[in-house]
Amino acid sequence: MLSRLPDIAQEFFTAIGVSTCSHTISYGYDPLGRSISRQISGSGAETWHYDAIGRIDNHSSDLGAFQLSIWGRHSS
Repeated sequence: MLSRLPDIAQEFFTAIGVSTCSHTISYGYDPLGRSISRQISGSGAETWHYDAIGRIDNHSSDLGAFQLSIWGRHSS
């Protein structure tokens, strides 16, 4: 499924009538296959960090860095 992500994005742009996309989107994954980063050309990277049992506990982007509680709510 992960290798199909670029195909899905291309299908989306084609479906709305845009035949080409001027942006490049790159994804990063950890050894367990979890998404850890996304970079869209022309903007900063978006990153995620996971705790010891696999929950997202930190998310950062151009908007700032956010800590998440054990319930998935922003705690800072």
